[in-house]
Amino acid sequence: MGEDGLRIGLTCPAAADVGAVVSKLDQDIVGRVRREIRDAESPAVVLLHVRR
Repeated sequence: MGEDGLRIGLTCPAAADVGAVVSKLDQDIVGRVRREIRDAESPAVVLLHVRR
């Protein structure tokens, strides 16, 4: 975790459904990571890179 909060980096292939990835991150994955580190209050930044 960075000093400005949780930072998650993700690289997707060009064929990925970016909308579905963002939705899954927003609705499930970020919350799951926060629960694992036991810190629900920290801000989260997700860096999403799509390979072309």
